[in-house]
Amino acid sequence: MKCLLPGRLGLMAGLVAIGLASAAAAPDDPVDNQADAPASATSAPPGRALWCGVTDPFSNRYFVSDVAMGSGSAMHVSAYGSRFSRAVGRRLNKVLPSRASICRSAPDEHTASAARSAAIRAARAAHDEIVVVGVF
Repeated sequence: MKCLLPGRLGLMAGLVAIGLASAAAAPDDPVDNQADAPASATSAPPGRALWCGVTDPFSNRYFVSDVAMGSGSAMHVSAYGSRFSRAVGRRLNKVLPSRASICRSAPDEHTASAARSAAIRAARAAHDEIVVVGVF
């Protein structure tokens, strides 16, 4: 019976060497390693304006974010909504569902500001206290 171990070791060493050589020759990949960085540092290129708002029916407060520029993609809106609901949840000391439906997207900052103002007026008409959370 023939021993195959040296051949397999040689093959594995060759694959590892090829992998290391390709990794060393690759240019810096634009990997986002800033998970805890402010949104301004990790935002997608400007394209659409985003803002979020949610009402806490138990305290009659309307939590609203400032308008921020982003890509407007479903993934970006969902991530923004997740950060918003975590921040609001910390203030309420409870867990809010993380969902993109609490965030709105508009083609530009002016349109988003107008929609946000209309939502704030509606919350005031419902006698809710307005709490501005900020930008994420």
